Amino acid sequence: MNQHQAKDLFQLQSELIDMKVDMAVNKAIDRVLDGIADLKSDIHKLENRFSSMEYRMTSTKATLKSLNSVLREIRTKFIEYSFKAAWFIVGAVTLYAASQLHVFFK
Repeated sequence: MNQHQAKDLFQLQSELIDMKVDMAVNKAIDRVLDGIADLKSDIHKLENRFSSMEYRMTSTKATLKSLNSVLREIRTKFIEYSFKAAWFIVGAVTLYAASQLHVFFK
């Protein structure tokens, strides 16, 4: 083999190695880009889930707030009617006692 052919063969080998390195690097870059795209997709899905959860949490808070309001109102009315019933019972007992005392003093 003459010197010129050896030089061409060396140059071809160098180009082949460069092409192989370029292909390997391009594959690695493509995998990284695919991974980034997958991560973006996953992040978008998570954002949708979080916004859905936030909406549900907001509606749950509103429901609990209205439920607490209703319970507070029920408690207030229960106490109010309990006092009214107690005054009614005290009045009825007083009237009964007065009527019995009237009979007793005759």
